[in-house]
Amino acid sequence: MENITCPYCWQKIDFDLPGYSDVSIELVVDCEVCCRPITVTVEWTSPDEEPLISAEAES
Repeated sequence: MENITCPYCWQKIDFDLPGYSDVSIELVVDCEVCCRPITVTVEWTSPDEEPLISAEAES
């Protein structure tokens, strides 16, 4: 479980982190507070490191 900040209402929300991938993964999750869609991008530099996670407003 990871924590991101909603780009609309600025509340922290939890989402399930996908497993390691050698390519970036893009997910669309709905904010648990304001219900607006958020594009979450997850990238790994190596399987042993924490992923880089970014959250942006869905366009």
